[in-house]
Amino acid sequence: MQIFLNVMVLLLFLSFADAKVLKLSSIPIPLMVEDANNGLFIQLTKEIAKRNGYELDILVQPPG
Repeated sequence: MQIFLNVMVLLLFLSFADAKVLKLSSIPIPLMVEDANNGLFIQLTKEIAKRNGYELDILVQPPG
């Protein structure tokens, strides 16, 4: 459910954003966010941005 909400929030931001480059920051989440290029959520987010004409700047930082 949390992933669904995150995707919906991302879609909302994509629909209102004026910039062509969006910044996204996350902590590592096994399977979902492994690093800035790998993970289910990362792949989904990149595809959503690509279909809407945006580029992503993804930063994955350790928690804490």
